[in-house]
Amino acid sequence: MLRPQVNIGSLLDPVGLDGLAHFTEHMLFYSSAKYPVEDEYSKYVSDHGGHTNAWTASENTNYQFDVNWDALEPTLDRFAQFFISPAISADGVDREVKAVDSEHGKNLATDAWRQLQLYKHTANPAHPWARFATGNLETLGAAPRAAGVDVRDASLDEMEGWVRAMFSAVPNKDLPIPSFSPGVFLPSQVGTLLRMVPVRDVQSLELAWQVPPSQPQYKQAPLSVLSHLLGHEGTGSLFSLLKSLGWASSLVAGESGSSMSCASFFYISVELTLEGYEHVQEVGAAIFSYLALLQRDGIPRSVYDELVALQRLRFEFRDKPSPYAYASGLAGCMQVHGDEDLLLGMYHVPQIYDPEAISASLQRLTLDGVRACWVSKELLPEATSSEPWYGTNYSLSPLPQEWLDAWAAAGIDGRLHLPEPNPFVPTDFRLHAAEPSVAQAHPNLLVHIPGSLSLHHKTDLTFTTPKAVIYLDFQTPEAYASPTAAVLTRLYVKLLLDYLNEMAYPAELAGLTYSVSNTQTGFQLTLTGYSHRIGVLTEAILQRMLGFKVLEDRFACVREAAHKEYQNVKYQQPYQYAMYRRELLLNAKRWSIDEYLLVVMGLTAADLTSFVPRLFKMVHLEALVVGNIKAEEAAALGKHIIASLAKELGTLPVPASLAKEFRVMKVPVGSGSVLDEAGPNPSNDNSAVVVAFQAGPDELRLNALCQLLVQMSKREAFHALRTVEQLGYIVSLFNNHEHLVHTIEFVLQSNVHSAAHLASRVDVFVEGLVSTLLPTKCNIAPTAPSESATPPSVTATTCQNSDSAAEAESEAQADPPVCTSPPPPSVTSESAAAAAADAGVEGLPDVSDGVSEFATAVEELIKDKLEKPKRLNQLASRWWNELFYGTHMYDRQEREVATLKTLQPADLLEFATQTLLQPSTCRKVTVQVRGTAEAKPAVASADLAADAPADEAKSDAETLKVEAAAEEVKEFEVQQSIVEVTAVQATQAGQQYVKDILMWKRGCEMWPNVAAASKLAVVSL
Repeated sequence: MLRPQVNIGSLLDPVGLDGLAHFTEHMLFYSSAKYPVEDEYSKYVSDHGGHTNAWTASENTNYQFDVNWDALEPTLDRFAQFFISPAISADGVDREVKAVDSEHGKNLATDAWRQLQLYKHTANPAHPWARFATGNLETLGAAPRAAGVDVRDASLDEMEGWVRAMFSAVPNKDLPIPSFSPGVFLPSQVGTLLRMVPVRDVQSLELAWQVPPSQPQYKQAPLSVLSHLLGHEGTGSLFSLLKSLGWASSLVAGESGSSMSCASFFYISVELTLEGYEHVQEVGAAIFSYLALLQRDGIPRSVYDELVALQRLRFEFRDKPSPYAYASGLAGCMQVHGDEDLLLGMYHVPQIYDPEAISASLQRLTLDGVRACWVSKELLPEATSSEPWYGTNYSLSPLPQEWLDAWAAAGIDGRLHLPEPNPFVPTDFRLHAAEPSVAQAHPNLLVHIPGSLSLHHKTDLTFTTPKAVIYLDFQTPEAYASPTAAVLTRLYVKLLLDYLNEMAYPAELAGLTYSVSNTQTGFQLTLTGYSHRIGVLTEAILQRMLGFKVLEDRFACVREAAHKEYQNVKYQQPYQYAMYRRELLLNAKRWSIDEYLLVVMGLTAADLTSFVPRLFKMVHLEALVVGNIKAEEAAALGKHIIASLAKELGTLPVPASLAKEFRVMKVPVGSGSVLDEAGPNPSNDNSAVVVAFQAGPDELRLNALCQLLVQMSKREAFHALRTVEQLGYIVSLFNNHEHLVHTIEFVLQSNVHSAAHLASRVDVFVEGLVSTLLPTKCNIAPTAPSESATPPSVTATTCQNSDSAAEAESEAQADPPVCTSPPPPSVTSESAAAAAADAGVEGLPDVSDGVSEFATAVEELIKDKLEKPKRLNQLASRWWNELFYGTHMYDRQEREVATLKTLQPADLLEFATQTLLQPSTCRKVTVQVRGTAEAKPAVASADLAADAPADEAKSDAETLKVEAAAEEVKEFEVQQSIVEVTAVQATQAGQQYVKDILMWKRGCEMWPNVAAASKLAVVSL
């Protein structure tokens, strides 16, 4: 893993070239003088089991990659050449400007981006932080061209040896480290209230202050101390008070990620309930009340000492991070911390107690210096201004005098106090070796009580840490019996978490994490952390489950929060919505968000009170306990939970006839099924498509073929569809599964192309992939599908209204398919070349060297599979998946490696043909989500004509902007005409329109449910 970080970021964008640093980050990896083939670096890394990424911040730009260890040296050479002799072509510039514009288009409907840019827009316009850092087609295309500017002209011992040798040619220009003025805000821009209208259905109040830069004080860490106190959620905290009043559903406090070397920003952000929105002034007063408490009493040394102890505990027993994440964190810290403090600084461990520094930072959180941001859709009538880059409606004014008076007069509320000593801090770090009689490589079925309890356990000290992981899956037939039951289960989970928060927050600070989530089979409790205290936390959670009471005021809050969750799903990215609709199509039993919305607000506290006994009437507990816990302790835990449920709640076993079962629809073979819908968010221009090819249920050979096909195709798909065709910022090809029925999926999103056009280009790419690209990679003569093999995509207009993505739900497996179709006939090299060019995959490698990319891909995929888990929770998650689905294939990686070694190139080509193209075996489903831009071309053309004065000469810049926009409209209109043609062709080709999801499912068969019962022996205790 390598991750260099350059001390140049968006603050150094030249005036008139907003987004240049971001654009340069995109362009750097195109090609170099030594490696002139475009995208060769990314392809090499992908082919050798790695990933690449980069990002641009205010003052630095980060580049990173990871790769299989034996490919590190050649990858370093390719990487170094970007800094030594980068090659940036004119057509590459044009394409990547569009990619940056597409990335900006993706973010337009995201509130976090809109709020950040609104802060910048209302900052000191002379400060570079106030600019538009992302860039788009206007700032990097039309405006520079109008000004005559070309953006291309704008200005471990062995591994260390490789780095030094390869990067020594990078020219050292002895540039000084840039410095910037601390004047981010003018005096008139503080003591202000910013009203913002969000995209999502959310209300919040955020108070922010500019404070001195934190980087020089990393050893004292005063802002970390303030964040620890102001963001605390335990008894006596600010959040505890606001929640008890029914005004807040969450609170976050700390240093902003947009802080810089010249200035830091400290914020307190409160997500408001509807009641909190009505009391927003009082919410602000409560914040200043807690600040008054800290200023009056000061911050005792004991608070600092506990914070240091907790951070050191986290540091000393930290889980091994992935090299990718570890190198990324270190690179950023190297520019801030000295070598001797590098690791402590990275893990935010304070080293010097400095009460003066803490007090000085606290004194900056004043009424005079605050900037308040109030967010709600209800503020639209007052938000009369519009931010230029995102179009966010807002208003900026001085803080109302009434607010100032109330906040200045805020006394110290008697319910507020500093945190009590943390009772969950572990003190016993001894490791417990496994008993010789049960020591083996995978979990044992330790306790099996039919219908009540299946508990698997393994004492595992592979990672030599005093930690454990516990999965407790409460499977109850009532939880997902109907949409109403699913919503009530969700409300139960949310209310339980609400009750747990104040008690369990100190446990999280002490390294114990927990989650409770509702599933299609019930709800699941997961705990990770130090084995010394994990049992204490588990018992505390169990007691709150057993004594669960529905409090009217808290029920109203969580019901409101659940309603917002369901309502806000439509504001997700369109590709996420398309993926959910694909899940809804393929999952035999899946309620939609629309069904949840119909019932959620009509439910009462009495409904939940009467539901809970039904939820716990029958429960089967499936459990996994892994790590530094003895077998007898694990067995006692499981038996105690089941006995407690039976005694306190009258819980009975689940009969075999009602045991969990997951079924997946078997997509009909043929030309494909197409679901085409308008996107649910009228303010999002982006269109998206998911094209999924259903391969079949979990089976070693099928799994290996799916993974190998994606391994050999994903980089070419990205290059062809994103880099060459510029279809959109989001382009992905990956292997997925729905309850262990595997699919090969393309996901694309675009703000300039229609969903149907995206789908049609996937079809063209797939045809080129199977007929030309894969055969070439495998050293096999190119082949071609039959004339009817690849149907074009369609645009349907008669489908149901859209639903939204639901919570993550559990999954299962089914039977493998049988593939017997012969490979397609050969074609001439000329026709193969034409197909490849149309698919954007021209320039294929020469196969005359006798070494196929197939062999390389198999080798790299094997290396990836044999990579050992780095952390206990990774290993536990792998085992839990095997247990939950009933597969119990704990040596899955080794078995799949053995299967990979038996595959031949012809096997892969036959599989690709049958799965992706051949109508008699291809099970294809396409989900098209149409963004609002698809309805705009005719309007845009009229607007452009209306905007052009009949007798007045435009400036060069205006002319270029109009011409560019007109070209985009013309291009879009051409695409629309193509779509209309393909819809006719698709109908003739036999594609099936999905007009009603339920009716479509009723016409489909289902894959069988083959989740196996565990066959592991029970260990007697």
